[in-house]
Amino acid sequence: MKKTEKDGRRFITPSGALLMAVCFFLPWVRACGVEVSGADIASKGDTPILWLILAVSVITIGVFFIFDGQNKLNKIKPIVIIGSIISLLIIIIKYFQLKNSEIGAAFTFMYGFVGTVFGSIISLIGASFLQDYSVNLVSLNGDNRGPDQDKTLSTDNKSDDSFCGNCGEKIRGQDLFCPKCGKKKI
Repeated sequence: MKKTEKDGRRFITPSGALLMAVCFFLPWVRACGVEVSGADIASKGDTPILWLILAVSVITIGVFFIFDGQNKLNKIKPIVIIGSIISLLIIIIKYFQLKNSEIGAAFTFMYGFVGTVFGSIISLIGASFLQDYSVNLVSLNGDNRGPDQDKTLSTDNKSDDSFCGNCGEKIRGQDLFCPKCGKKKI
């Protein structure tokens, strides 16, 4: 039996998004002894677009867990890629705005800013590991039947056919595993 399981690397994307969300509320910059978070800059400054970074991270985490449960992770790749790129562009633009401002020399970029950048990059890299998983079953006679393939039963060995104790699917006599759920035939 050949079985393709869910790969743990798929959690790279939501981990990066979570890092992004947490670091958004941590200190981004320090100036004159005052530490300011990304949320502070977004709410008190002239750049409310920074809230988009938090929105992207929350949406990424949400759609990941929704689509992971439905085995449709390929569908969220564009969302993750576009969202991560937009977040990175916003961060880069804000970085240069602060550095090139009149008091840019007084700013020290802190761990919240760096963590948000790394979270965006990690989420973007993790998109390459987002894929649907499948179960491929091989019977004794070499008949490969995946979950979406034809499940018609052959007429030979009809007397040896049985039903899966787990899902009720009919199992051909020569098959060792259920073609629907993959449970071993008893």
